[in-house]
Amino acid sequence: NNIEIINKLLKLETSDILPILIEGLNIYETGKHEPCTIYALILKFAKKDKETTIRDIKKALEKNEAPEYYLNELLKKIK
Repeated sequence: NNIEIINKLLKLETSDILPILIEGLNIYETGKHEPCTIYALILKFAKKDKETTIRDIKKALEKNEAPEYYLNELLKKIK
């Protein structure tokens, strides 16, 4: 909910933060939609740098670094 935090995150290089966000999709769901928050942040980075985001998501799929469902849905939305 804090737009200041989101704006600071978006100033980071996509290639630096995206692997961390992808790993964050593994966070345990406690009813607060934690993976969904990470998912939304990844989409914001995709708007900033589509090519890098797609590349990193495909790499994560190959290495099984996050739930396949989230990664495939991200690819669909980004493309």
